[in-house]
Amino acid sequence: NRGLSLSIPEKIIFDLPTTIDANFADALKTILIEKTTDSWDFWFGLLQNFVEQEGHARPEDKYKSPDGNNLGAWVSNQRRNIDILDAEKRIRLESVPGWIWDVQQQRWDKALSHVELFVKENGHSMVNSSYKTADGFQLGNWVVRQRKQEGAFTQERKSKLESLPGWTWDMSESQWEKGFAELEAFVKESGHSRPENRYITPEGYALGDWVSRQRRQEGAFTQER
Repeated sequence: NRGLSLSIPEKIIFDLPTTIDANFADALKTILIEKTTDSWDFWFGLLQNFVEQEGHARPEDKYKSPDGNNLGAWVSNQRRNIDILDAEKRIRLESVPGWIWDVQQQRWDKALSHVELFVKENGHSMVNSSYKTADGFQLGNWVVRQRKQEGAFTQERKSKLESLPGWTWDMSESQWEKGFAELEAFVKESGHSRPENRYITPEGYALGDWVSRQRRQEGAFTQER
């Protein structure tokens, strides 16, 4: 208000209490650099170097460059601030090979592509919970989590999953219906519903074991079953 001009010192020393969390201190340094220098180009250069070395533009949130700069936090800030970034910065980020604004969606789409490949190879989407893909992705675990999260999904995600051959939200119910269908086929062929305990259908389904388990679980059944 008095016409004074302030200058930023060439060097700033952090003297924080030892009780301060390291992540907080790193975030403070990142914000300070962004606010006190023409740093966007500097950080963008770090991102370009990262992409050249790693082949993608998705550093982990806690990733630091070799010289100690918290690049992961900076990249996360850019994604969060998409609505307030100027057009030039958005265009430059989008020009980076592999840049995406929504990392979570990209990961979900990649996992879905694994399921689609599984369907192509197996003819169904009933992935065993322990199944891993050839590249080590825990697809079975991912599918289990999708079923548990049904209520939190957008309609688009639900539709994509439900379009998969054999997809079911209730694996237990689906497996029961499968067993019942096998029993109906057995009755039609044999004229009774008493397969031996070790009986296996020509297609390899352990029908005898399934029927034995139904008899043991009678008290837990719904009236419909």
